[in-house]
Amino acid sequence: MTNSKTLAISAGLLAGVLLLVAFWLYVGNRVGRSLLSKPPEHGVTFTIEADLSDAQGTNAVPELKEAIRKRFDKFGTRIFWEPITQTQFRVHAPIVDKNAAKEAQDLAWRRGLLDFRLVHPDNENLISQGKTEEGYELLQLRTLRPGSQTANESPLLVKVAEEGVPPIRVQQALILQSSGGRGYDISIRLTPESSDAFAKVTREHVGRQLAIVVDGVVLAAPRIQSEIPGGNAIISANLDNLRAHLLAIFMECPLPVSARLLEAKSF
Repeated sequence: MTNSKTLAISAGLLAGVLLLVAFWLYVGNRVGRSLLSKPPEHGVTFTIEADLSDAQGTNAVPELKEAIRKRFDKFGTRIFWEPITQTQFRVHAPIVDKNAAKEAQDLAWRRGLLDFRLVHPDNENLISQGKTEEGYELLQLRTLRPGSQTANESPLLVKVAEEGVPPIRVQQALILQSSGGRGYDISIRLTPESSDAFAKVTREHVGRQLAIVVDGVVLAAPRIQSEIPGGNAIISANLDNLRAHLLAIFMECPLPVSARLLEAKSF
């Protein structure tokens, strides 16, 4: 009888502890995902202006606010959101490190839209002759050695983005060490709709180069070896840890509208 009662008490205590832990995890997650109630005493302020001319529906501003909040949350800090006008806003963040503040400013305004574009099959020959072709545009393949501040740029002729085609959406983006061990690549998992589109492109264009483009910059241009189903892919960008982390955040939390940075100020 005593043993049964002891077991019952122990089970009750264990259940209580588990309930308490679950509660604090819930509260902690809620706090980690919430906005600051007032501007921080020290940190940085980013003043941005949103372009609402291409907004879909009437929720553009709340969606912009939520996307930026998620970005900074993934970066490891909360923000205070301050409206100035209908299109201008201040984003206050308690980031005191100057280097981190400089890198974090892109979180407040870069769009982060991912696109897959076919490279012209005669790309090298046309580039060498300084020629282009209708339906294609010149973009830069940007490569950055880990630890370097200077990017190497190589021109590529890629197909012009088609109007009315839904943008590629990333469900999850994670960084992982490059196979060479010197930098970081990005592993992405696409949403089901984007996965189908990606599988179709890779199935129909085996052997062609596919430019992986974010905000008009080509991150990589691998040659399609076979159809890639399932929406899982690795972008071999070979970036340093911070840049890879930021890029993963951009792709996972793209902004619903375009924005531009008006001012960045530490306080």
